[in-house]
Amino acid sequence: MSDELPYAELVRAAVSTSHPTSAVLRTLTSAIGEWAALVTPSGHVIEEHPPRSAGPAAVSLALSLVEPAKGRTAVTADADADGTSILAVCVGLDRRPLGVLVIAGREDFDTKAYRFGTEAGALLSRLMRDVRASKAASRIVRDCIARLVFAGHTASATELAADLGVAAPPARPHVACFRRTEGDTEGVLDRLESAMPRGSQHLLAYAEGAELWILLTPVQVEGVLREGRGLLAEDGALSMLISEQVPVTKLFHRRQSWGRVLRQRPVGSFIDVSQHSGSTPSDWVKALQEQGGPDVLAAVVEYLRARGRWESAAEALSVHRNTLRYRIATAQRLLEVDIDHPDVASRLWLTLRDVGLTA
Repeated sequence: MSDELPYAELVRAAVSTSHPTSAVLRTLTSAIGEWAALVTPSGHVIEEHPPRSAGPAAVSLALSLVEPAKGRTAVTADADADGTSILAVCVGLDRRPLGVLVIAGREDFDTKAYRFGTEAGALLSRLMRDVRASKAASRIVRDCIARLVFAGHTASATELAADLGVAAPPARPHVACFRRTEGDTEGVLDRLESAMPRGSQHLLAYAEGAELWILLTPVQVEGVLREGRGLLAEDGALSMLISEQVPVTKLFHRRQSWGRVLRQRPVGSFIDVSQHSGSTPSDWVKALQEQGGPDVLAAVVEYLRARGRWESAAEALSVHRNTLRYRIATAQRLLEVDIDHPDVASRLWLTLRDVGLTA
């Protein structure tokens, strides 16, 4: 390892190129390691050099060493039996980790290499701060567009997006909602955008109180699902929902039912109906009979009969209201539909009645 490490080249890579993260990783690789990668706190590789070099075992070890949620700075260790050394550095803003810089090499990292890697992590943190500041205005615009869409003003949202050079709302988006029982959702959007594919990093989203609402294209769904699972594993106060594709003109009404479903579920719930295949009411009834069992089926029948009134349905079944809530939650998971939505509720009730299950 060279006695003189290229600090000037590292800084130039960070400030003088169009793709600073890639340039920083290349500089690290040439100076102190065999490969380098920037990964999210949940382990998704954002960028790496050389391509496809970041081994899952090494990344997993790096995450376990730095413990992003605890904000540790840097650490070295052997990755596995072949003697690969790992240097891992938390990258983030104001003690909030947004990523981990992982550097791997055949030689042990000495003090000079450790300091060089730590400086690279600090540079990437500053880059994130600068990018965040430059994105602030753009994020405000996207916030306004998302609010207009969810308020039912799709035409105005599309017109505003065209005027300001922002991607138009998708015609049939998936919707993601993150809800926190304590505090706000600050930082969630940063994490999600860091996991998006190149060219799809900017999400149409807005935060309102404890909830973050996001419009997603199909390309963005996988990244949000992956990073969302990581966020839920780290944060015990967070819940999330990702919907099937829905016509953008129907979001105003669907948003209310999605929010109600998420608020009724236990903290930490993960509701994913993004792959909902458009099953029929007959399929729902069959699933309730074969997988839910008589108690869940009876709960759904009385809940629909009472038009969503918990007390009335629980009294009719002679069960506690919390028992009813649990059984309805079980039905929701089985059917992967929102039975509080008027269209779903009416179709399900009519089918139950047609097969003689509402008597």
